Amino acid sequence: PSSELLNGTSVAQNEHREDLINKINDNNIDTLLPKRVSLTPGIHKYVIIEARKKRKEDDSPQTAKSPKSKPLRFVRSASPSECGGPYHADVASSLVKELTSLGYDVTVVGGGRIDYNEYAPHAHVYGFSYGFGKGDHALVAQIIEQFGEDGVVATFDNSNSLY
Repeated sequence: PSSELLNGTSVAQNEHREDLINKINDNNIDTLLPKRVSLTPGIHKYVIIEARKKRKEDDSPQTAKSPKSKPLRFVRSASPSECGGPYHADVASSLVKELTSLGYDVTVVGGGRIDYNEYAPHAHVYGFSYGFGKGDHALVAQIIEQFGEDGVVATFDNSNSLY
């Protein structure tokens, strides 16, 4: 017969079951994502990271006309003792590994510094990263206010003179 049986079910039924499991896994992986904003009190380096869901190998190839998925953006600041070193790459490292392990293509799109006072609560975004370039400070401030701790007011300075 055209529909072979595997363990008492047809190939079509097994494929349907596999599709459902993949959909469930794809939907649940987003619940495993790290916080979109993580700020360490004080003046520390930060990175802004864009993550896009990896396309499955069996999907048709992307053409110039097919839209890219909308990126998820993450903001991290950390002290050198927290992230293992003094560079922006150190701040990004653990988050890049975590997002990659969850099936995301990850790009560090910029960086700078964040002066975060958790008691005010206020975060001031400024500066640049030699390794990743200057982050979009206005966007970072918006992400902090949208996804950060409740009530954090974020400001930014795009001056090129600030380190």
